[in-house]
Amino acid sequence: MLIQVTRWPPEHRAIVVADMSYATIELLQAVRRHLTVITRLRLDARLFDPPPARQPRQKGQPRVSGARRPTLAQRLNNPRTR
Repeated sequence: MLIQVTRWPPEHRAIVVADMSYATIELLQAVRRHLTVITRLRLDARLFDPPPARQPRQKGQPRVSGARRPTLAQRLNNPRTR
């Protein structure tokens, strides 16, 4: 249904605001080339930086995620947060 909506006005980029049930990795990966999806995050969601770039001749599997970021609850309680 979401991709069908993007076909109506093909010259415009579609932005969908959805609840938390649409925040599944499989769905977001399937539609990311067609539209932008904005969903809610839980306050205890685990957030990470993107993985670091691979170094030349680096052995082993590439990293999937980068450094851990503070949760939304920690950012909310931080006095430096505006």
